[in-house]
Amino acid sequence: MKDLGAYAGPHDKRLWDLLGIVSGKEVECGRGALSAIVVTKENNRPGAGFFKLERELGRYKKDDETTWISEIDQLFEYWPAHR
Repeated sequence: MKDLGAYAGPHDKRLWDLLGIVSGKEVECGRGALSAIVVTKENNRPGAGFFKLERELGRYKKDDETTWISEIDQLFEYWPAHR
């Protein structure tokens, strides 16, 4: 396995890429995007990358708030019954 180096913190692009991969796979399986629960320290909301991914996946709603709440609702509906 290739050594990717030490984790460089929350702005490490590898973290963002990984979140996108995981969320994309979850959406493919009919579940909500897990990256919806990853929020920034500054405002306790997802970063711009989350909303960019939602657009790429065709899941973006009328605005950021509606999009985020929709994903959170799906997560809270699915995961309690599947732990």
